[in-house]
Amino acid sequence: MSCASRIEPEWIISQPKAEGYWFGIGSVKKPFYGDDIREQARNKALSDISTQISVKVSGTFKRVVTEHNHSMDDLTESITEIRVKNNLTHVENIDEYESKDRYYFLV
Repeated sequence: MSCASRIEPEWIISQPKAEGYWFGIGSVKKPFYGDDIREQARNKALSDISTQISVKVSGTFKRVVTEHNHSMDDLTESITEIRVKNNLTHVENIDEYESKDRYYFLV
């Protein structure tokens, strides 16, 4: 796909918005010394989506009571876990654009 002669798309400056959809934009600076600049930009776009929608907060409460020589010890722990889930399904590759110094990918 040759993007050199295209006009810079609006989504590079302003992320698209549509009811019921999340958009992710990934960009990689050139020169790129990895294996696949396109795949790297797409992975960054997926990461952008995951930061928007996949934060799960859960809490647990644990109480431990122990007895030692007729003495009771009571220990209470509160544990909060925050996890980002990166399992995205139904992802569409929408567009990609290459400028002189960056490669962009929109999902």
